[in-house]
Amino acid sequence: MFSIYSHQVLHKRFLYKAIYIIPLFCLLAGFFSCKKNDFAGGNPSVLQVYNAMDDGLNLYINLSDKRPAQFATNGYLGNQGYSVQNNTFTFSELSTKVEFYSREDTFSHDKPLISTSLETIPGASYLMLLFGTKSDPDFTLVKDEFPSIIVSDSSVYIRFSNISEANPVSVNIKGQAPGSLVQQLPFRSTSEFKTIKVDRSLPDYEFEIRDQASGVLISSYTLTGINSDIIFSLNMIFQPYTLVLSGKAGASSPNEQKITEIKHRAS
Repeated sequence: MFSIYSHQVLHKRFLYKAIYIIPLFCLLAGFFSCKKNDFAGGNPSVLQVYNAMDDGLNLYINLSDKRPAQFATNGYLGNQGYSVQNNTFTFSELSTKVEFYSREDTFSHDKPLISTSLETIPGASYLMLLFGTKSDPDFTLVKDEFPSIIVSDSSVYIRFSNISEANPVSVNIKGQAPGSLVQQLPFRSTSEFKTIKVDRSLPDYEFEIRDQASGVLISSYTLTGINSDIIFSLNMIFQPYTLVLSGKAGASSPNEQKITEIKHRAS
């Protein structure tokens, strides 16, 4: 009895410390990895970008007011690839010009595929999802509203984004009724965060995204690691995730419908 109790106490104490260490590490990682904007102090805004453009189109991001003489490798956004370190950008300006260039079109006469100004709030976090074709690019911008952490409740936080050019979709955990997690998610929309319990006694969660009208399964994604030992659990516990559905119904690779995991905090 004593050994079980001691393990649980140590587990909780370790988690409490991790709650404060992980966000600090994330902020420092974002600061030192971001060479696109010189950060001069204050409370920076954070922009995470996911490139889901059709036909495997790779991009460069430009956050300066002028076109760069040479595109830096740390501004490279590989198609359908994502990591917190490579896809996170910080800036301190309230209004920031953001441009995206095709990797194949970086000569001086080439224009950006997307050019927009973001009006941001200091300290706020945003998710930008890029999709569409090279001739008709598009994006959505979501202001993140991360749930408050409840230390006594071991959970992760999952939301869903639909940038797949198809009918509205629904979301459920495998084995539960269609639409039981998200009843309807139209094209270009993002759900609220859902609180999902993390427990060693639970199997990995498999999320199923279905056509909302017919109930036909479009794609599924398994979130692994919720029942691993304490080190790996800390890689997940209290983490916010976005699962993004992209692609086109009936399309072949690389434009088929698929789900990508967006992790919002480094760990």
